[in-house]
Amino acid sequence: MDGIRVNMSSKEGKSKTLEPLPSGRYLVAVTDCDLDECGPNSDNAGKPMFKLEVTVQDGDYEGRKAWTNVMLFEKALYSISQMLKACGIDIREVGDKAEFQVEGYEPNMIPGPEYWMGKQFIIRTKLMPKRKDKNTGKEYDERTEIKGFMSPKDWNPSMAPKLAAPAVMTGGGAKRPSLLP
Repeated sequence: MDGIRVNMSSKEGKSKTLEPLPSGRYLVAVTDCDLDECGPNSDNAGKPMFKLEVTVQDGDYEGRKAWTNVMLFEKALYSISQMLKACGIDIREVGDKAEFQVEGYEPNMIPGPEYWMGKQFIIRTKLMPKRKDKNTGKEYDERTEIKGFMSPKDWNPSMAPKLAAPAVMTGGGAKRPSLLP
Protein backbone atom coordinates (compact mmCIF):
# COMPACT_ATOMS: atom_id res chain seq x y z
CA MET A 1 0.00 0.00 0.00
CA ASP A 2 1.35 3.43 -0.97
CA GLY A 3 1.19 6.31 1.46
CA ILE A 4 3.16 8.68 3.61
CA ARG A 5 3.69 7.94 7.29
CA VAL A 6 3.47 11.04 9.51
CA ASN A 7 3.66 11.84 13.21
CA MET A 8 0.57 13.97 13.87
CA SER A 9 0.45 16.00 17.08
CA SER A 10 -2.68 15.98 19.23
CA LYS A 11 -3.03 19.70 18.42
CA GLU A 12 -3.09 18.90 14.69
CA GLY A 13 -5.54 16.09 15.33
CA LYS A 14 -7.97 18.54 16.94
CA SER A 15 -7.89 20.79 13.85
CA LYS A 16 -11.23 21.87 12.46
CA THR A 17 -12.40 24.12 9.65
CA LEU A 18 -12.55 27.74 10.78
CA GLU A 19 -15.20 30.20 9.70
CA PRO A 20 -14.06 33.71 8.69
CA LEU A 21 -13.70 36.22 11.51
CA PRO A 22 -16.92 38.15 12.13
CA SER A 23 -17.08 41.88 11.43
CA GLY A 24 -15.65 43.91 14.28
CA ARG A 25 -12.48 45.26 15.87
CA TYR A 26 -9.53 43.12 16.90
CA LEU A 27 -6.18 43.75 18.57
CA VAL A 28 -3.62 42.17 16.22
CA ALA A 29 0.12 41.88 15.69
CA VAL A 30 1.82 41.64 12.30
CA THR A 31 3.13 38.07 12.07
CA ASP A 32 4.22 38.09 8.42
CA CYS A 33 4.95 40.87 5.95
CA ASP A 34 6.31 40.31 2.46
CA LEU A 35 7.09 42.89 -0.20
CA ASP A 36 5.50 41.75 -3.45
CA GLU A 37 4.05 43.10 -6.69
CA CYS A 38 0.47 43.26 -7.94
CA GLY A 39 -0.22 40.33 -10.24
CA PRO A 40 -0.09 40.40 -14.05
CA ASN A 41 -3.90 40.44 -14.38
CA SER A 42 -4.26 43.41 -12.01
CA ASP A 43 -4.98 46.95 -13.19
CA ASN A 44 -1.80 47.80 -11.27
CA ALA A 45 0.43 44.95 -12.53
CA GLY A 46 3.98 45.15 -11.23
CA LYS A 47 3.30 47.88 -8.66
CA PRO A 48 4.59 47.28 -5.11
CA MET A 49 2.50 46.02 -2.20
CA PHE A 50 2.90 44.32 1.17
CA LYS A 51 1.25 40.96 1.70
CA LEU A 52 0.35 41.23 5.38
CA GLU A 53 -0.63 38.54 7.88
CA VAL A 54 -1.95 39.61 11.27
CA THR A 55 -2.75 37.44 14.29
CA VAL A 56 -5.45 38.30 16.85
CA GLN A 57 -3.87 38.97 20.27
CA ASP A 58 -6.87 39.13 22.62
CA GLY A 59 -10.41 37.90 23.18
CA ASP A 60 -12.42 34.92 21.98
CA TYR A 61 -10.62 34.84 18.61
CA GLU A 62 -7.07 35.01 20.01
CA GLY A 63 -4.64 33.20 17.73
CA ARG A 64 -6.80 33.53 14.60
CA LYS A 65 -5.28 35.13 11.53
CA ALA A 66 -6.36 37.58 8.84
CA TRP A 67 -4.62 38.67 5.65
CA THR A 68 -4.62 41.75 3.46
CA ASN A 69 -2.64 43.40 0.71
CA VAL A 70 -1.37 46.91 1.48
CA MET A 71 -0.72 48.91 -1.68
CA LEU A 72 2.48 50.98 -1.88
CA PHE A 73 1.86 53.23 -4.86
CA GLU A 74 0.23 56.61 -5.53
CA LYS A 75 -3.55 56.83 -5.33
CA ALA A 76 -3.68 53.61 -3.23
CA LEU A 77 -1.81 54.59 -0.04
CA TYR A 78 -4.84 54.65 2.31
CA SER A 79 -3.99 51.54 4.35
CA ILE A 80 -0.29 52.37 4.74
CA SER A 81 -1.28 55.91 5.79
CA GLN A 82 -3.52 54.45 8.52
CA MET A 83 -0.73 52.08 9.62
CA LEU A 84 1.81 54.91 9.85
CA LYS A 85 -0.60 57.05 11.92
CA ALA A 86 -1.36 54.07 14.20
CA CYS A 87 2.41 53.82 14.84
CA GLY A 88 2.46 57.47 15.93
CA ILE A 89 3.93 58.83 12.68
CA ASP A 90 2.63 62.34 11.98
CA ILE A 91 1.38 62.85 8.42
CA ARG A 92 1.24 66.55 7.54
CA GLU A 93 -0.69 68.11 4.68
CA VAL A 94 1.49 70.34 2.52
CA GLY A 95 -0.74 71.79 -0.20
CA ASP A 96 -2.22 68.84 -2.09
CA LYS A 97 0.53 66.46 -0.85
CA ALA A 98 1.20 64.74 2.46
CA GLU A 99 4.59 64.33 4.12
CA PHE A 100 5.80 62.02 6.88
CA GLN A 101 9.05 61.03 8.54
CA VAL A 102 9.70 57.60 10.05
CA GLU A 103 12.63 57.77 12.48
CA GLY A 104 15.75 56.30 10.86
CA TYR A 105 14.39 56.63 7.31
CA GLU A 106 14.43 59.36 4.67
CA PRO A 107 11.36 61.64 4.46
CA ASN A 108 8.35 59.97 2.82
CA MET A 109 10.09 56.56 2.89
CA ILE A 110 7.88 53.59 3.84
CA PRO A 111 9.92 51.11 5.86
CA GLY A 112 10.35 47.58 4.51
CA PRO A 113 8.74 44.41 5.86
CA GLU A 114 11.13 43.97 8.82
CA TYR A 115 9.90 47.27 10.33
CA TRP A 116 6.30 46.04 10.48
CA MET A 117 6.97 42.61 12.04
CA GLY A 118 5.47 42.43 15.54
CA LYS A 119 3.80 45.86 15.30
CA GLN A 120 0.38 45.90 16.94
CA PHE A 121 -2.77 47.50 15.56
CA ILE A 122 -6.48 47.54 16.11
CA ILE A 123 -8.04 46.40 12.85
CA ARG A 124 -11.63 46.86 11.74
CA THR A 125 -12.93 43.95 9.73
CA LYS A 126 -15.99 43.30 7.65
CA LEU A 127 -17.35 39.87 6.77
CA MET A 128 -17.80 39.91 3.01
CA PRO A 129 -20.44 37.63 1.46
CA LYS A 130 -19.87 34.89 -1.10
CA ARG A 131 -19.41 36.35 -4.55
CA LYS A 132 -19.00 35.40 -8.16
CA ASP A 133 -16.40 37.13 -10.36
CA LYS A 134 -18.20 38.79 -13.28
CA ASN A 135 -15.29 38.26 -15.68
CA THR A 136 -14.20 34.70 -14.86
CA GLY A 137 -17.34 33.23 -13.31
CA LYS A 138 -15.20 31.92 -10.44
CA GLU A 139 -17.06 31.67 -7.12
CA TYR A 140 -15.44 32.86 -3.88
CA ASP A 141 -16.40 31.90 -0.32
CA GLU A 142 -17.28 34.53 2.24
CA ARG A 143 -14.16 36.12 3.70
CA THR A 144 -12.91 38.55 6.32
CA GLU A 145 -11.69 41.82 4.84
CA ILE A 146 -9.57 44.31 6.80
CA LYS A 147 -11.12 47.75 6.40
CA GLY A 148 -8.91 49.89 8.66
CA PHE A 149 -5.93 50.16 11.02
CA MET A 150 -5.94 52.09 14.31
CA SER A 151 -3.56 52.67 17.20
CA PRO A 152 -3.30 49.78 19.69
CA LYS A 153 -3.17 52.28 22.58
CA ASP A 154 -6.92 52.76 22.10
CA TRP A 155 -7.65 49.02 22.62
CA ASN A 156 -10.31 48.02 25.08
CA PRO A 157 -11.05 44.27 25.37
CA SER A 158 -14.79 45.01 25.35
CA MET A 159 -14.35 46.03 21.68
CA ALA A 160 -13.58 42.44 20.60
CA PRO A 161 -16.32 40.35 18.99
CA LYS A 162 -17.54 37.49 21.15
CA LEU A 163 -18.09 33.92 20.06
CA ALA A 164 -21.76 33.28 19.39
CA ALA A 165 -23.55 31.56 22.26
CA PRO A 166 -24.69 28.06 21.32
CA ALA A 167 -28.41 27.59 20.77
CA VAL A 168 -30.29 26.19 23.76
CA MET A 169 -31.99 22.90 22.95
CA THR A 170 -35.57 22.43 24.05
CA GLY A 171 -38.12 19.74 23.23
CA GLY A 172 -38.87 20.83 19.64
CA GLY A 173 -35.39 22.01 18.61
CA ALA A 174 -33.09 24.97 19.04
CA LYS A 175 -34.33 28.05 20.84
CA ARG A 176 -32.57 31.39 20.88
CA PRO A 177 -31.71 32.79 24.31
CA SER A 178 -34.21 35.49 25.33
CA LEU A 179 -33.30 38.95 26.56
CA LEU A 180 -36.63 39.14 28.35
CA PRO A 181 -36.99 38.07 32.01
